Amino acid sequence: MSGCIKEAQNGNFCIGHGGGKCCKIEGCSNASQSQGLCKAHGGGARCKFSGCEKSSQGGGFCRSHGGGKRCLEPGCNKGAQRSNKCAKHGGYRKCSVADCLRTDRGGGLCEIHRKDKMCTVSGCKRLGKTMGMCTPHVREYRNQIPGINVKQEE
Repeated sequence: MSGCIKEAQNGNFCIGHGGGKCCKIEGCSNASQSQGLCKAHGGGARCKFSGCEKSSQGGGFCRSHGGGKRCLEPGCNKGAQRSNKCAKHGGYRKCSVADCLRTDRGGGLCEIHRKDKMCTVSGCKRLGKTMGMCTPHVREYRNQIPGINVKQEE
């Protein structure tokens, strides 16, 4: 992509512009994490607690089983998000638009300031990045065009 300085991943594009391997589950265009699967379909590190299939959040366990950092506010046991605090105690990002005090809802923007930057695919709630689409939809689009992407391995 013009102006992009990131390295291409398994094809002609970087991860942010739709490159990289897709999840091997039919119809899923999310990025593959491990074993050919995205996090939603079981890719990435799993919780080590017996019988748990959730994602590891740190230390080998999901948040339910003690993984991840906890809020440093005395008496609070919620998961830490930013600055070692939960959202209730200030561990959240604010909108990047000057003088806006709303919470960042993704991509550095609040729900008000991200409205006109949404993916152009009907029903999608992600931010559009390339060609007006979010990364999974760009990846899906590029995989439909013969010769534009290197064939992915199974």
